[in-house]
Amino acid sequence: MKKAEIPKWGKYLRGKWVECFANHLSIEEQKDIWLDNFLWHLCSWEKVKHLEKEEDWNGEWTFIMTHEPE
Repeated sequence: MKKAEIPKWGKYLRGKWVECFANHLSIEEQKDIWLDNFLWHLCSWEKVKHLEKEEDWNGEWTFIMTHEPE
């Protein structure tokens, strides 16, 4: 797995992620699973199909750090 830090892009990237993967959920459904705080809840609440084991994705994903300083 690769890691990339992209400062100052957090809000934009989070918005694009929600647009791409959670657009089928209503705002209320997104709030119910705390999607605004935890993007992975989309998977843990089983709202989308997802890969669970490293051998399923062959380590070919890039983890992007987007946490902005407060």
